Amino acid sequence: NTNPAIDDQTSVEYIHRMGRQARKTFIYVMGAMTKGRQGQELAEMGLMAGAGAVGFTDDGNGVQDAAMMLRALKYAAMFDVVIAQHCQDIGIAIETSHGAWVQALLDRGYKVYPVNPKTVEPFREALSAAGHKSDKIDRKVLAMFLATFHQDNKLPEADWVRSLPGAGDVLAPSLLACLGRNQQRFATAADARAFMGTAPVTKASGNYRSVHFRRGCWKFARRTLQLFADKSRHQCAWAQAFYEKQRNSGHNHHA
Repeated sequence: NTNPAIDDQTSVEYIHRMGRQARKTFIYVMGAMTKGRQGQELAEMGLMAGAGAVGFTDDGNGVQDAAMMLRALKYAAMFDVVIAQHCQDIGIAIETSHGAWVQALLDRGYKVYPVNPKTVEPFREALSAAGHKSDKIDRKVLAMFLATFHQDNKLPEADWVRSLPGAGDVLAPSLLACLGRNQQRFATAADARAFMGTAPVTKASGNYRSVHFRRGCWKFARRTLQLFADKSRHQCAWAQAFYEKQRNSGHNHHA
């Protein structure tokens, strides 16, 4: 937990050099597992192990990325060193969804769970028979709420929706909200398109026929699908080719 973090080969070599100069001093260097102990990018574990690091740790900074933690464990086995890490998954419940505090926590890699104050009232009543409100009680209330409910926050469909080209961490939840978990919700793709507003409306009577923009629809779904379609064409050759074909045939960007 040094500052600056021991997260590169040069730092390990420097500490060993200082130890040799001090004589009769045996130093066992524990390098940082991630750069700056920030949990965002793995440090140079192989180079540090080669320089004499006997293990790696981010100390009290819990690594939030399970895949990154797994890679670190594999590297540790490869280089025959140890990982001494606080492995808890840190989550923070807070009674707001925006603001400087929320942004600062997100920037540092913490999982932030916005909580509606009214939803935690039963927990407050459980901790205080009189229903008193204080900072100490509020901390316990939010901790109890988070420990009770945040375990089930990941839907089984999240991984495949997030894997769609262009979905990412922002659009994926919105897409899942639009598609829903009931695979039998829509009988056909045409039904889904009509409900979400991506299919036009055809009016026909006798010799008269016209095609109009569909205004009556779930506008959140249409906006989400349009954003996803635009993002996907930058990552999927098929989507880009289809987009260019539609534009060349006279359609505008949103069509």
